[in-house]
Amino acid sequence: MRVVRRNWDTYFSDTDPALSKVFKAFPKNKEFSEVLIKVVLLDRLYHVNIFKPYAVARHIVHLSVDKALSEGTIDIVGKIARVKIGSQSKYFYSFATKYCNWHSPNKFFIYDSFVDYILREYKRKFHFMEFSPEDLREYERYHRILLNFMDFFHLDSISKKTLDEFLWLEGKRIKKEL
Repeated sequence: MRVVRRNWDTYFSDTDPALSKVFKAFPKNKEFSEVLIKVVLLDRLYHVNIFKPYAVARHIVHLSVDKALSEGTIDIVGKIARVKIGSQSKYFYSFATKYCNWHSPNKFFIYDSFVDYILREYKRKFHFMEFSPEDLREYERYHRILLNFMDFFHLDSISKKTLDEFLWLEGKRIKKEL
């Protein structure tokens, strides 16, 4: 399999540089206002639709995530994703993967519905690994699936960011064709 970066700039030519500047300017997650800026910007530019950014930002600050993010501790994704808002528990999984990825792009893969779709298609077509749809929504298993995907298709020379981009673009392209 050959992974080609195509059309990424069509979708994210303005978005990614803006996010990169903000995440570099505010690399830590201790100050509420800095975390809130990152949460709001990521939510709006990547259309994640977390409807309570203040609650999510407070949650991230409360978790003290910096060490886990820098070390690539996989379970931090689930901790960030599970947010208590009032009496309800929410699971902002896609957002959490993106938030972790923007802090450590070489340690965390991004989950998105397009990536979910294309991984299922590759599983069906190439049988690279057995997994259930639920496995894609649990980050430790999802991470393992993507590592197996990279191994199966001999993609050890590309970055996780490049794979994220490729899978997102392919998922979007194939879904659009249908």
